[in-house]
Amino acid sequence: MENNKKKNGLAISIALFLAVGLYSFSAVFGKFSAFYKVMSWQWILLYGCSLGVLMLYSVIWQLILERISLSQAYMSKGFYYGFILLWSALIFHETITWNKILGVIIITIGIVVGKKE
Repeated sequence: MENNKKKNGLAISIALFLAVGLYSFSAVFGKFSAFYKVMSWQWILLYGCSLGVLMLYSVIWQLILERISLSQAYMSKGFYYGFILLWSALIFHETITWNKILGVIIITIGIVVGKKE
C-alpha cells in the first residue's frame, strides 16, 4: 500500500511539473504575439493560443488539486521560472546569465525543501 502511495505521489509530481511546463507556453505565445500588430490575424491567433493553453492548464490544475494540497501545488509553480529560462534560450535565443541560473536554482531548492513537509 505504501509503495502504491509513493507511485501515485511521483505521478502527481510529474503531472504537476508537466502542467507548469504547459503553463509556461502561455508566455511563449504571448511573446510571439508581441511581434505582430494588435488585432492582426497573427496576433489574434497567437493570443488565442495563449488563452487556449491557459484554459487547458486550468483543467489540469483542478485535476491535480483533487489529489494534493493547494500549498504543495502552488509551491510547484516556481518551476515556471526554469521553463521560462529554458524557452528564452531555446526559442528566442536570449542570453542566459549566471545570475538567472542561480535564481532558478535557488527557487528549485526552495521547492524541493518545501515539498518535504
